[in-house]
Amino acid sequence: MLVPLRTQGFHDISIRMTGSFNDGGNPTLKVKVWGVLANNAVEIEVVLDTGFSGFLTLPLQTALPLGLILLSTAEYVLADNSRQLNLLCQGSIGFDDENVSGLIAISPGDPLLGMEFLRKSELHLSLDATNSIFVLEKKTPKETTITSHTDGSLG
Repeated sequence: MLVPLRTQGFHDISIRMTGSFNDGGNPTLKVKVWGVLANNAVEIEVVLDTGFSGFLTLPLQTALPLGLILLSTAEYVLADNSRQLNLLCQGSIGFDDENVSGLIAISPGDPLLGMEFLRKSELHLSLDATNSIFVLEKKTPKETTITSHTDGSLG
């Protein structure tokens, strides 16, 4: 007699984004960003910064046309231990038919994509140093059924 055993451990990859490294050696990729209306979306090249715990930073001149909603301010501690006051706005990031909303900090410098984005989007980061690329993937569990004989052998 065969008995079905259900396992969950195999995954399908539902989203795959590939980024590259810029001349400064920073990992970059392109995402769409908008505020209130998705039709205001602009494609922006961002630096993936795993040392940044927030969602996204944008310079003021990039943020203004997006229709972001101002919510608050926050003081960030930077890598050099200095402090910087930033405006916080509600906005969204779009990629591969997915949308993720979060707080966007208005901050000078390159746009930074942080760890909060990776957590909210449930993306996994893999590095391929040989080809100088990195990959962000969303893995969805795939339920598989394995049958077993009543004597314990698989069949």
